[in-house]
Amino acid sequence: MSGFNIDTFKSAIGKKGLLRDNQFECVIQIPTFLQNTLGNFSHVKELRFWCESAEIPGVQLATHEIRRYGYGPFERKPYSANFTQSRVVLLGDAEGKNWDLFQKWIQYIHNFDFANKGANGGVGLGGSRIFETNYLHGSTGYTTSITITVYDNTGIERVKVKLIDAYPTFLDSIRLNWSNNNSIMRIPVTFTFFTWTNEITNLINQTP
Repeated sequence: MSGFNIDTFKSAIGKKGLLRDNQFECVIQIPTFLQNTLGNFSHVKELRFWCESAEIPGVQLATHEIRRYGYGPFERKPYSANFTQSRVVLLGDAEGKNWDLFQKWIQYIHNFDFANKGANGGVGLGGSRIFETNYLHGSTGYTTSITITVYDNTGIERVKVKLIDAYPTFLDSIRLNWSNNNSIMRIPVTFTFFTWTNEITNLINQTP
């Protein structure tokens, strides 16, 4: 049995090269209700340029234990797939519109603004009253598609994942500090989704 050879290892890596995690694009399709209702969000077409970091979600097979012959050692067999949520961090623009967009998006899903309960009879953007949840989704609701693309050094798409029926579940807190003279406000947003698809192959039986 031959030992490890560093030159063979380097040659194998050098044939294909390595993908870098800083050459990516995250495109968030803003739901129709925001485009139609909130005219001051005309800048959302450029939202991808404000995205500092993004996460390609993971997938884990849920399993249950069985005994193949009704006795003996347990085996784990798959029955479903579970996805991790996807976290995106956006830079805060000088007009505060990026933060306002996601705050209104979440409030459209669940009207939590109790302070403005007197306005419009307490009805929020989604037509829901205080503390009510809007369950509409799809083209007329709050869900959308998010596409995360990773490029190689020549600009060719190598990884492209599309999150289907995605929506924000967590607008994280933002820490402010007088001493951060050279810092930029960052807006962390966590998305959940129904499923995701590989846009590059798009064929489940295609050989890698």
